[in-house]
Amino acid sequence: VVSLNTLGGSGFLADGSYPLLSYAGGSSLNGGFFTFSGGLEALQVGGGRAYNLETGDTSLELVVGTNPNPVTAYWKGTGTTNNPVWAASSNGAVASNWSSDPAGTTISAVVPGAGADVILSATGVTSTTTTLGADMTIKSLTQQQPSTTAWTMSADGYTLTITPDVATKGINLLAQAATTFNANLATGANQTWSNTSGQTFTVNGNVNLGGNVLTVTGANTETIVGAVDRKSTRLNSSHIPL
Repeated sequence: VVSLNTLGGSGFLADGSYPLLSYAGGSSLNGGFFTFSGGLEALQVGGGRAYNLETGDTSLELVVGTNPNPVTAYWKGTGTTNNPVWAASSNGAVASNWSSDPAGTTISAVVPGAGADVILSATGVTSTTTTLGADMTIKSLTQQQPSTTAWTMSADGYTLTITPDVATKGINLLAQAATTFNANLATGANQTWSNTSGQTFTVNGNVNLGGNVLTVTGANTETIVGAVDRKSTRLNSSHIPL
């Protein structure tokens, strides 16, 4: 016998454990592998919080908690499942796509959150064409991938919001790899996008400035093809073709 439990109501879930399924000990469900839609083992819900599915001897629980988000996260792209997906993190049984060190040896159990500086990429990266998998917020993004292999964020309907702690940070392209964002981008604070990589930086997705000032600098090409929602703010640039 399997009992399905409802969470009751809707909206914000406080941190804690919520039983979803109850079943007898020795059930074939014991040790089963459950995922969210899209095959994600953990679902990032914004604000540095995540939903995780945990299977016990007699129950499946939804665990809601605050991520111990890394301060710096290096894209590795070698997770056991969903290796092109930024939002795919570990349920304790599989590795995520992120590392806490540039050598890519220490795999993180969670994905980066609003307080993380994201670096592309760790040594040994395998996936350079990626998707978000969920709406995500990070502090900054730096492209320093040493190879010339182009890096692409494909569109999947989600938005990456960048909220730096100072206006001189945001997106910084340093390495010799062309970078393309087909996903949507949003600015959560005043920031700077800089391209000194010698390669192109192209944003085909829409950009929501949300009332913030975006300054675009660097000697190399930066192109925003998607719509820019300025909301009475400023886009500072002397060379970017819009």
